[in-house]
Amino acid sequence: MDTLNLWRDLPAAGHPDGRTLASEARDFHEWHLGRPRFAVWAIPIDDARVQRRLDEVRTALHPLLLPGDERQPHITIQICGFPVREARRPADFTPAQLQAQIRTITHLVPFSFRLHIGGAFSFLSAPCLAVSSNGTGLHTLHDLWRPKAQSPLMHDRWIPHVTAGLYRHAWSMAEIERRLQTLADLPPIELGIRALDWMSYDCRRIDGPLQSWLRVELPDEDAGTAIRVHAASALDEVFAP
Repeated sequence: MDTLNLWRDLPAAGHPDGRTLASEARDFHEWHLGRPRFAVWAIPIDDARVQRRLDEVRTALHPLLLPGDERQPHITIQICGFPVREARRPADFTPAQLQAQIRTITHLVPFSFRLHIGGAFSFLSAPCLAVSSNGTGLHTLHDLWRPKAQSPLMHDRWIPHVTAGLYRHAWSMAEIERRLQTLADLPPIELGIRALDWMSYDCRRIDGPLQSWLRVELPDEDAGTAIRVHAASALDEVFAP
């Protein structure tokens, strides 16, 4: 997701002049103010079928997307902010906040769920694959930290998705829809979900890779497993002075 401009993650049909919004491959210092990383809770997607579908979307939209995208497939569940050791500015996110979120998730009753990765659609700034789940598992995770979320848009307009890239210019939405037409109604790809990662990316790269710092294995009632939290040995490194 484009956390620089969350308002861009609205259905493209809502844009009054029928054009996409352009993203820039640059260091948005006015946004991060020198804070090196931005953190999110996300479900990493490591599945060859999903990767092939994303590649199909990118091929259909070539050369309308920013080149050099290294952001691996994932579903953003909730944004956190800029990891820092002590909060001084808006959107700062401290170790104490992370610990509070971990405590919240450890109180989950055992559950696991399955995702369905569907066909292509477009936000204003990005083409995506649709995501749905059986039952309420996906929204259960999203709502865990809802009162403390950084953005109201994540409350009211959260649309789970897998991003395929970012638009490099303001293109006609009619052209986007034409290119994605054959990919809009693809059969769903079913995935079992048992883990949630706390991840971050380099703020200087709008489309740089995500790094996982902490993994929460979701409890499975059928298997009788309990929730487990696995943190990287270098977790403290992500929190800037």
